[in-house]
Amino acid sequence: MPLQRAPLILLFLLSALCVQTAFAQTKIGQILFVHGNARIISTDGSSHDAKAGMIVSLGDKIITQAASSLQIQLSDTTYFAVRPNSEVVLDQYQYLNKPGDKVETSVLRGGLRSITGTVGERNKRAFRLKTPVATIGIRGTDLNIYYIPPDRTEEYSSPTGTYLTLQRGGAYLENTTGKQTVTPGKAAYTPNEAITPEPLALLPPVFKEPVYEQELPGINDQPPVASPPPVQNAGYFSGRFLLAAGRSGHFMHHNANLLPEADALLLQGVQDTPYDASGRQIRGYLQLNTQYRPNAKANLKAGIGLQNNSLSTDFTGAGDDTSLSLSGLNTYLAADLFPSDTVSLHAKLEWRDHLDSGSDFYQEADLYRRSKAREADPQDAALIPASAPGDKLSRLQLGADVALNSRITLFGRLNQTQSQWHNFYANRPDNQSANLESILRNNGNTPELLAYDAGMHSRIMQTGVRARSDVQPVEITGSVLFGSFRMDDDPSQEFSGSLKGIQSRALWRATNRLTPFADISLLRLEGDGRHSLYDEPLEPENGSAFSVDTQLLNTTLGARYQWQHNIQLQALLQHLTRTTDSSDASTHNRHSLATELQLQVSF
Repeated sequence: MPLQRAPLILLFLLSALCVQTAFAQTKIGQILFVHGNARIISTDGSSHDAKAGMIVSLGDKIITQAASSLQIQLSDTTYFAVRPNSEVVLDQYQYLNKPGDKVETSVLRGGLRSITGTVGERNKRAFRLKTPVATIGIRGTDLNIYYIPPDRTEEYSSPTGTYLTLQRGGAYLENTTGKQTVTPGKAAYTPNEAITPEPLALLPPVFKEPVYEQELPGINDQPPVASPPPVQNAGYFSGRFLLAAGRSGHFMHHNANLLPEADALLLQGVQDTPYDASGRQIRGYLQLNTQYRPNAKANLKAGIGLQNNSLSTDFTGAGDDTSLSLSGLNTYLAADLFPSDTVSLHAKLEWRDHLDSGSDFYQEADLYRRSKAREADPQDAALIPASAPGDKLSRLQLGADVALNSRITLFGRLNQTQSQWHNFYANRPDNQSANLESILRNNGNTPELLAYDAGMHSRIMQTGVRARSDVQPVEITGSVLFGSFRMDDDPSQEFSGSLKGIQSRALWRATNRLTPFADISLLRLEGDGRHSLYDEPLEPENGSAFSVDTQLLNTTLGARYQWQHNIQLQALLQHLTRTTDSSDASTHNRHSLATELQLQVSF
């Protein structure tokens, strides 16, 4: 019996192969005009630059870069103009002058102008346009649609969702919750599939962007019946609220970030806090942003954020848990300039001020470290400071991006950062060692918790490449880093040196909702310094020179899930390894594993 069925199975497989081949080779239209960089991705995975006169086939994906557009006409005279920074798929098409004729096209991101051809004029239900959250139906039409993905609102300077405007004819915007009919000069909008489409009085700023559409007599030159709704002011306000909870194996290893800034990793290499302290944290963050786009060549941004971190820590063998509360403001000013279609320039000034609002962490840290020192030397009662996780920071970032084509972009960044944090000592009656704060103040008071400021300057250059796949929704970033740093404002230690390293990221948009990612950062810090130790006579001992070679390896695995159009969930698993070779021939390997769950609401 199996042998008898073999010919049937073989015939079925050959038929399926023929159908697939026919699908891939079905020519359905022609490219009329191309501005800038656009690509055509065929169903077999092949990719080629779009040029006027080329044939488009069933299943082709059209991708336009910023300041680029593409115009095509199908064999039934249906006309499409793909807007800049867009992704459109020619899903289904048949034009045989039969009842089964149809046109179906998907807008995965960006915009599309559509003018109905013969198929839509004969059977309006046979013509459909789709986005991930809505469907557009027509009644003999000239229309424009935009779809802004949830993770690209800043890129398009507009809220997420599907927008429909009508120049001639009739149309409607529909999803699973309802339908909104649109007449010429009107617009409709829905943010996601769970919200009924509604009329829209003001169009978002994306409708004000240049479309680079060439006028083609007899094809797209008919004037609109009525003017579209006005576009809202070029300014765009947004905000987000973040709530996160996590745990880390090292108290300083908190606030895990996707592809963290190199200067943030640098602090992990130079700050001095016990690695035997595991930490738990709950943090909340509220940020307000504004953008203003005076023209197509410039985009101005500003923002302010309020953050609070509540952390608790357990020092192994040191007694009870400790607590810490950090709160402060983040502010920034930024500008993006677009001198040409392929070049963009960036500048950003950022300030951060996170201070400790009261804790017992530093007393416990000091006791723990002194107990460890006494295990090695019972006579040792030296005070060793513990660095605070709270800090002040100012950062200037300059950058440039150069798009070689729709898939590859070169970028460069310069980060100049000044950080300041507190070093803390605990002073207790049974300890005769001097504390630095008493020396500096030169008074007889003996406070329970003593502190002084420490700081660091860093200058880091970063250059790399960002590549996107046309076949799969994958983005890969790789870069090299080099620079210098200097610790100052620390009476007990001077330290300066150089750094170099690499950073890479892989991001895969598995679905419209799920985006897994993986990051890796490797930094090497080399430098020389001098200790100035204070002992019982209240005078500094002779300083001792030292050299340090530290390697930091930070690896992150995670995933983002777009639950609703404005609600995102994120899970992170991050591992940090710090390996230090000192001038005394000692090597220290320290590890920390951090996990975090985030809930982010955008508005």
